[in-house]
Amino acid sequence: MAGAAGGFGLARALTPERRVPTAAAAPRRVERTAPTALWHYKARAQGEPALVWQDEIVVLPVGGQTVGLDLRTGKERWSKPMFSWTPVPVRDDLLLTVASGNLTTFSARTGVVRSVDGRYGRYVTADGGFLTHDGGQLWFIISNSDAAHLVCYDLAHGDEVWRARLPKDLPKIRDIAVGKDAVHARLADIYIGSDYQWDQKEKRLAVFTSYDRATGRQLRRRSYPAVKFNSPAWLSPKGVLYSSDQGLQAHDLDTGKVLWTSSAGDARPVTTARAVREVGDALYVVDSIRSTYKVDARDGKSLWEARPADHVILFDDSVRVALDTGPRNTPLLRLDDLNVTAYDPGDGTAQWVFEGVGDLYPADNAGVWRLARGSRIGVFSRRTSPHYFALPIG
Repeated sequence: MAGAAGGFGLARALTPERRVPTAAAAPRRVERTAPTALWHYKARAQGEPALVWQDEIVVLPVGGQTVGLDLRTGKERWSKPMFSWTPVPVRDDLLLTVASGNLTTFSARTGVVRSVDGRYGRYVTADGGFLTHDGGQLWFIISNSDAAHLVCYDLAHGDEVWRARLPKDLPKIRDIAVGKDAVHARLADIYIGSDYQWDQKEKRLAVFTSYDRATGRQLRRRSYPAVKFNSPAWLSPKGVLYSSDQGLQAHDLDTGKVLWTSSAGDARPVTTARAVREVGDALYVVDSIRSTYKVDARDGKSLWEARPADHVILFDDSVRVALDTGPRNTPLLRLDDLNVTAYDPGDGTAQWVFEGVGDLYPADNAGVWRLARGSRIGVFSRRTSPHYFALPIG
């Protein structure tokens, strides 16, 4: 279904009042009011996260189709019968994905498949797609009945750089961060068992490993008393681990030492965290009641706190949230189960809230909002919804 421009900016100001622009209204931003959506697209089914390529094409893997939309209008440029993951850019208009279990390159502008790399015998693990990519390299897991490996893949040359075998009892990676010299990962298992067994695992500590970025050689394997098996924690490319069970803490991955705890001597400590995003010397954090903080990454001191305008409190075990930061002079975005909220990253001033189209789908059970970011336009969707919206965000 092709997108339609205008008339889909059902976002709201930071009051209970809803603002519904007319179909003819041009996209604009009014202080404390969300920008009007540029277009809305309803896919054939719920899909993977989108990719915005070169501020020109939006690539959507939806069901058994992969679709290319015009970023400015939301109109379909092409559609191919290809079951794929969210792709990553390679060079020119070439994108890399996994289609039918094989590494596959295709054109962002036309969707035409250019190459298929079947060397892994369809053992590329589909759990959440590619792990991450950085500086022309890509990381993913291959797994069969014998072993699981973390693979570093060179995008420019289409070749494997190295692979590192994962422990048999921890064959998955829950989180990964790539630094200049090392790749840091949080290991996880594939759990099948009773509630009793799960309770027993909850008492275990999480396991973190680091690998040499050039060779894949394991540098260290360590656990931290503050991070239990299923506790939230976030890895930084700088070699820092942020945890939340004992107040927001920073740990040095090299030494294992606690660098700081947010609650120590701070008038506005972050006591819990459900999302953390590091930008330079700043941490942006969302806690268990959806309050957003800016924290000094050097000492853990809170610089500002912004509470959600809707005052809806979600219980700790149901708070699902993400943060997104873009180029300079673009807002900090908190994406949760309920809405997207934009803040000034400098002082925490709330700018606007976006909730999508009124009754196209229920707010509950649609999943956390997601963002595919271009330089000036963002494409928003929810995990279990087929609806995609484009908003000017820069």
